[in-house]
Amino acid sequence: MIQHAFPLCLTISWIYTFAMLTQSIVYEKEVRLKEVMKIMGLSNGVHWIAWFITIFSQTTVVMIAVTIILYYGKVLMHSNPFLIF
Repeated sequence: MIQHAFPLCLTISWIYTFAMLTQSIVYEKEVRLKEVMKIMGLSNGVHWIAWFITIFSQTTVVMIAVTIILYYGKVLMHSNPFLIF
């Protein structure tokens, strides 16, 4: 049973993360936040750093949750949690 559910759970966790990413990108384009930031004098580097921090933090939270579920849920109990992460 776990052989069939494991790939599905991992896929769903990644789909949620990238769905939120896509929603954020669409919102930014609708509201034209990048153009507003350029008018305010911010560089493209600041824009990309903000995106990196946002995506990195969201992905890290999802991966911590998946690691906790897999390790403490006795799915991968003989694996090192840092390797799962």
